[in-house]
Amino acid sequence: MEPRTLLLLAAPVILAACAKASTQATVEVVVDAGKRHQTIDGFGTCLISWEDRMAQWYRRPEAARIYAEELRFNILRCNLWGDGTIGFTPDPSKISHRDPAFAAKDPRTPVFLDFAKAIAKINPDVKVIGTVWSPPMWMKANNRITDDASGAIQGEDYLGEKKGQRVVFDNRVKTEMYPHFSRWLAEMVKHYEANGVRMYAVSPANEPQFTQSFESCVWTAHDLATITGMVGERLEAEGLGRVKLFAPETMTGFNWDGGPNFKYTQAMRDHPSAWKHLDVWATHGYADGVTQDVSSNSSAKFWSIIAKDGKPYWVTEGGTGGHDWPEPVGEKGVGAAIHNAFVAGNASAFVPWQYAEDSRSEHNLMPLEGLNKKTHVVRHYSRYIPAGAVRVDATPAYGKINASAYVKGEDLTVVLLNTTNTPQRITLKGTGSRKLNVVRTSATEDSKELPAIAPGEAVDVPGPGIVTLTTLR
Repeated sequence: MEPRTLLLLAAPVILAACAKASTQATVEVVVDAGKRHQTIDGFGTCLISWEDRMAQWYRRPEAARIYAEELRFNILRCNLWGDGTIGFTPDPSKISHRDPAFAAKDPRTPVFLDFAKAIAKINPDVKVIGTVWSPPMWMKANNRITDDASGAIQGEDYLGEKKGQRVVFDNRVKTEMYPHFSRWLAEMVKHYEANGVRMYAVSPANEPQFTQSFESCVWTAHDLATITGMVGERLEAEGLGRVKLFAPETMTGFNWDGGPNFKYTQAMRDHPSAWKHLDVWATHGYADGVTQDVSSNSSAKFWSIIAKDGKPYWVTEGGTGGHDWPEPVGEKGVGAAIHNAFVAGNASAFVPWQYAEDSRSEHNLMPLEGLNKKTHVVRHYSRYIPAGAVRVDATPAYGKINASAYVKGEDLTVVLLNTTNTPQRITLKGTGSRKLNVVRTSATEDSKELPAIAPGEAVDVPGPGIVTLTTLR
């Protein structure tokens, strides 16, 4: 058949498509690679280290494959476990990872070590970061790693309400044990590395305002700055100055004037050693330690507090919305959580609370049976925004379409998130002369690869839905 005949046969289809397209408004997304923002460090999660069933699941080859290959997560956050690590040691200089008793009764660290080594076989550049929920109990005023009830301080002192009464919280490190704490944390880094896992960064405190019935430890803003400086000095003295320090791991939304984020960040600035050694700001995407907060307002406000500091910002925990469609692409879904963190908050890393669980809650990204709608939406970002990419301007960042763009060398990725119920036809400007691969997730599609588009061609984003345009595979 002649080409002319093919064109004639195709004409009614083309005309019909054009007629349909003419009824749909087009949104122009403009990418400006000359306006550069933060460098992306990557994506990841923490693990459930306290359940034997989950430890067994992490050992399955597909658990590491999905994490490091399918999702291309390159960050693993670990709980630097204090209980059972080492017994009372009066002289801090005697605390050593070489002590046969060190971590001998530690049930959780092996879970992280095993999984870190498994994903490193797939991606040798994986970044392992660690947070201290609680140091060993003998360093603390209450001689426990937990508390008997939940409560919170405001950051100036250890006063707070617990069980309906105003009390002074004793779930804190004794001042005289600060040298022990900093030495222990440096030895934990050495313990990881002696077991084949290189530590990229550590944080001395997880949610320092909150005392909990699970492992926890409260720190005032002043005391957290003090211990941050001491840990930095100890790491440096032990030849571990390359290990980054991140803090304060407070709640992203605690940004009212004079509120916790103002207090904790200012205390770091005011403490010379803390400020010298602090490498990365970090917060958690919650409103109160449990309820998620993924709003653009919180992210933008926190960024306004730290924007002039010249330090990157990580989201190191947080909820990520529901699993059932269309929740993952809704205003409180995981797509909005990532977009708001990167675009409104200028975050460089997105590391929410959990990788996988039996349940389908706001706290995990995937059920144990494998990728679902929520996981596929995450994949639109994590798989196609490589570590080292730089976010560049993409407008509109918010509106009928929420656009963000990232470049690394000659590669470009544009993510188009449609949180509305109205389909959007998108044309791109400023993306160069290369074709862009198209990946789409909608009510009926899961990371579906569509034909690549040439410069000037339009792409349809379902309402609601998400499309990633990229030169990467």
